[in-house]
Amino acid sequence: MTTDDVPEIPTARKAVVLEPVTWLQSILARKANWWMCEIDMDYIMDPFNAVGIDEQVSLARSGLALLRRRDRPIDKIADDLAADAINVYGLLHARYILTKDGIRKMMNKNLRREFGCCSKVGCQMEALYPTGLYDEVGRSRVKLYCPRCRELYHAEANVTLDGAFFGTSFPHNIYFERRDLLRPTPIHIVLKKPFQVVNSENQSRRRVVAAEQRLALGHAK
Repeated sequence: MTTDDVPEIPTARKAVVLEPVTWLQSILARKANWWMCEIDMDYIMDPFNAVGIDEQVSLARSGLALLRRRDRPIDKIADDLAADAINVYGLLHARYILTKDGIRKMMNKNLRREFGCCSKVGCQMEALYPTGLYDEVGRSRVKLYCPRCRELYHAEANVTLDGAFFGTSFPHNIYFERRDLLRPTPIHIVLKKPFQVVNSENQSRRRVVAAEQRLALGHAK
């Protein structure tokens, strides 16, 4: 048997080793949280950025410690701790998206139309921005702001994010930083129908006839 007759032995494929996903990354991967961008870990690690959050979240310190974990996700986490950790992240997120890095990440989401488009014809499918009505957690769901018509809209029912996770000044802060993105307000032209001339004599006569008919029907009963 020559060397040409020896069948080739298939080489084994290398197994793809996936890096462990942190608890925070697993939370952000949920569809309900796609509107939020990923905060840089250096920002989360800086204690100055979390000042005042403990006034709104009872387990703020424990939640912040959970966000700072870099190892594999914990199998079991108490529901109240997980909820408070998400609230801590949301309040940090509202501050982070006011920074240059945060604006850049949210602008990329806006360009991909991840937040939807304005339904008004004059706005020409203008991309919307998420915003909140309050800076306190638990008061209102996230709303959508159109920079062209300057109107607020309700998000879809399946979007349950708290409005405080985006703050009350996020869309406006973008246009302070990027004035080149300002859009002109659409001009709405209202066409009114011409006035119709009504003959008062004929109108009075129709009213008299209608009254006589009602009286005749009453006597018939």
